[in-house]
Amino acid sequence: MGNNIMTVAKKELTRIISDKNLFFAAVVLPGLIIFLAYFGIGQLQNLVGEDENYIHQVHVVNMPDSMAQIFATPELRLNIIPTSENQIPTVRTQIEEQETDALVVFPQNFDADVAIFDPATTIEPAPRVAVYANGARSESAAAGALIMAVLADYHHALTHRFIIDGNEMASDADMMGMIMGLLLPMLLIIMIVEGARAIAAESIAGEKERGTLATLLVTPSRRSDISLGKLIAISAISVLGAVGAIVGSIAGMPSLLGLELSDFLTVFNVADYGLLLLVAISNAVMVVSMFLIVSALAKSVKQSNAYAMPFTFVALMFGMGSGFINNPSIVLYFVPFLNSALNVLDVINGNVNFVNMGISIGANIFVAAICTVVIAKMMNSERIVFDK
Repeated sequence: MGNNIMTVAKKELTRIISDKNLFFAAVVLPGLIIFLAYFGIGQLQNLVGEDENYIHQVHVVNMPDSMAQIFATPELRLNIIPTSENQIPTVRTQIEEQETDALVVFPQNFDADVAIFDPATTIEPAPRVAVYANGARSESAAAGALIMAVLADYHHALTHRFIIDGNEMASDADMMGMIMGLLLPMLLIIMIVEGARAIAAESIAGEKERGTLATLLVTPSRRSDISLGKLIAISAISVLGAVGAIVGSIAGMPSLLGLELSDFLTVFNVADYGLLLLVAISNAVMVVSMFLIVSALAKSVKQSNAYAMPFTFVALMFGMGSGFINNPSIVLYFVPFLNSALNVLDVINGNVNFVNMGISIGANIFVAAICTVVIAKMMNSERIVFDK
């Protein structure tokens, strides 16, 4: 019995190892995709990340002499705006509305209070420094983190003679938008790609294996009509899968954020859902057209799936990377996969630019049209159609 098991195991291992495509897809590709995804996101973030010349707008109340020189360090890139105590509510509102970056409130006589405070003997509470920032805005979050780090260094240097209070000014809606901005573009793009890959990989390569493609080609239908029919059907299924991903995200996100579903639904209006659907449709048509080419080139469904794996990597990289891009250039909306992720992000953030969205949809349809022409020509090639 043991010999039989080992014989079967050796046979199966030999089959997998001898098939270079299968071995690559099963052993090498998963790790390679993760590495390239992280590497690509890092490079993309470095390329289009936060502007290194950006000057953070920081309002300071009761700036002490001990901190004035530190805050004025050029490397910190802080524009210090002296602010009175009665302006605190106004500045906090500006931070909530993402109009300025941060607010730091020192108590009056901060230096004198710190000098006489002894954690071991002083009964009075330690002086408190309040820092306000909005984590949903990258510039504000960076300013808040920078100020907290500077204060923490000074705090340790003075042996804990004051307390630092960090205050998050982002609303639930802002934080929800930030989280959705990181998750939804990736989910939508990946669901479209994986849904299309599962069906398109079998569409032509599977019919080659079953021998039904030859039967289909002898019908009166033109081969271009066959190609378009497959494209339309598989695109429709892919869009339904993407819609399911959106619905699942919307239904599950309130639980993740501790919100009511009714409150969550008010974040988007009917027009927003319509725009998301347009993006999904254009992306699905483009992806399916690409996968049909892969399926036509492959000799089997297994080989078709292996050839299609790089598309998953590209979708994963751009879907994850889009959340780290601030103020994207219009050029990025011409890039397949990335443009759709950026459009979803624009809808989530309420920053829809119809020119950018039109460019994205047009670029996707253009790529799909080219791929459709290529598929039609491939279907006219006897070598490709009957290559098994």
